[in-house]
Amino acid sequence: MQNRLDLGGEREKAYDKGYMQILNFYDAALGSEEIQDKLGRVKVTTERLTAGKALVEAMQQKHRAQLKEASEAQRATHDRNQALAELDDWMSDFRGVATSPWGRSRNIWNGLGWWTRRNYLR
Repeated sequence: MQNRLDLGGEREKAYDKGYMQILNFYDAALGSEEIQDKLGRVKVTTERLTAGKALVEAMQQKHRAQLKEASEAQRATHDRNQALAELDDWMSDFRGVATSPWGRSRNIWNGLGWWTRRNYLR
């Protein structure tokens, strides 16, 4: 019975393997009347087994949702960083043009809506 319920040996530490061990326990217990009779002697009913399995499955669904959200957050961070890098490249080019000899004119800077001091571009 211990082998069928996977009770021997060490518990897995990795989440996915541990989840599979727990799920195998519940599947084996719910799939065998002999095991259910023996567990019933210590007041572990079929209803408790079913409820336990449902909790484990709900935990797995929440874990998957968490992984999905983490993945989406990483993607959003990557996209944001990429957009900022592109903007930085554009601003670097813009500053290069704006500080070129023809860009040193205060009229051009004022035309762009930038307030300048007299010595700002020296």
